[in-house]
Amino acid sequence: LKLLEKIPENAEATVVLVGSVGFLEQPTMAFVRLQEAVELESVLEVPVPVRFLFVLLGPPTTSMDYHQIGRSISTLMSDKQFHEAAYLADDRQDLLNAINCFLDCSIVLPPSEVGGDELLYSVARFQREMLRKREEQEVKLLAKEAKNLEETEALLTPSKKSDDDPLERTGRPFGGLIKDIRRRYPKYISDFKDALNTQCMAALIFIYFAVLASTITFGGLLSEKTEGLIGVSELIVSTA
Repeated sequence: LKLLEKIPENAEATVVLVGSVGFLEQPTMAFVRLQEAVELESVLEVPVPVRFLFVLLGPPTTSMDYHQIGRSISTLMSDKQFHEAAYLADDRQDLLNAINCFLDCSIVLPPSEVGGDELLYSVARFQREMLRKREEQEVKLLAKEAKNLEETEALLTPSKKSDDDPLERTGRPFGGLIKDIRRRYPKYISDFKDALNTQCMAALIFIYFAVLASTITFGGLLSEKTEGLIGVSELIVSTA
């Protein structure tokens, strides 16, 4: 009863099953996420619905410690960030990325003659710093996702009609022309200045000779067919 009081509402459990069997030649494991949590009788000591199942079976003669692997999976599922990633994972790579994220924030304490309390005290500050950075990364990721969502909504939302619509009727003679001149006047100088660069000049020269070559060719043909009435000069003037 005391254990049930400490379990939050809507909690879901993870069952970790490991063992050795003689009919397997190599270890086999499976990580299962149920679509809906179900209560499995005679599996847990408390009536908590099970959402995840981890099963590891292998031959008795192997260098793999099944018990330690089961403890590692249990430790992973007790981590808040990892089990949230397990809920949202779509494939194996998502779980591997979550494991790597967990390992990046883990601290390994090697065997030492220093007392346990002193050793834990020395790494407590470092661990708090790692957890703080981890939370900052999560906040930045959530902010980035929210920003991308806002940009997507802005693109999907039809834009309102501009107050300065060039096609809007003004109700007075030459009103549209006057509005267009006022709108374009600040950009008149830049229209000429922006064209004075190497890329624009190269494109201008290329287009000029490309058009001139075809004009000369067809001008010669027209001059021959029209007995000189329409020649290259007339065609250049007409296509200018």
